[in-house]
Amino acid sequence: RLGALIEEAMPGVPYTLSHRLNPILREYPRASSAAIDASLKPLMQRHLRALSDDLGAAGFAGELLVSTVSGGLMHVEDVADRPIFMVKSGPAMAPLAGIAYAEAEGLGRDVLVVDAGTALTMTAVTANGSFAGGRILPGVALQLEGLHRGTASLPCVVSPWTRARPTLPRNQAQPGLATDTVSAMVDGVIHGLSAAVANTMTALAAAAVIRECWLTGGDAPLLQASIGTQVAAGQRAAREVTLRCDPDLVLKGLLRVQAGAEGDRA
Repeated sequence: RLGALIEEAMPGVPYTLSHRLNPILREYPRASSAAIDASLKPLMQRHLRALSDDLGAAGFAGELLVSTVSGGLMHVEDVADRPIFMVKSGPAMAPLAGIAYAEAEGLGRDVLVVDAGTALTMTAVTANGSFAGGRILPGVALQLEGLHRGTASLPCVVSPWTRARPTLPRNQAQPGLATDTVSAMVDGVIHGLSAAVANTMTALAAAAVIRECWLTGGDAPLLQASIGTQVAAGQRAAREVTLRCDPDLVLKGLLRVQAGAEGDRA
């Protein structure tokens, strides 16, 4: 009844009803999830509907699906009505998409999926598809922005112009350190993230948890060479792990997931 009154008094205004979104007994989870959903709804409804319209104008006639925090997919209209399901959907999809793609290509499933975006996530998945743990770190741009905001004199290197600077990082295998501030910041961030990935690969390979590492995400090309260098100089267990880089792995995995879902429906 409350929803009907809102639509009557304020037609077209987005709203969220907690008993529809999260019908559980405890008040705080219901109220907080409803507040988050309602705060996201105006922006995400405009964004998703504009995206749908633009794709239609470009000739797309297929079904538009959106990834969710649970690692599943929802129709664009459904997720526009409940945008809270999109929160943290990026980190959730990388390992699932990696597994789907690896299965389709016959590449095995003992993998560490490293998704290098705004955040860098590392997710280990065992041969039977079980979650074996993970790590989350600030990504390249986020760390560079943090250095600028948290210090008095370090420059901003995350603008559209300067962010292009890390696209060709110096070879970490060469001796010597950076001789200018921006290069020192970029090298430090790339080296630190690469070391975190290489150390994780070493630990999981030594424990026989993984046999492959999949590197994906927009910043994957920035880290690939440095990770490979550090792995090659490290312990034998990590050197035996196959390192693959595909910035579009999540998109390819989503296509595999969708193809599997269509096959099940058929």
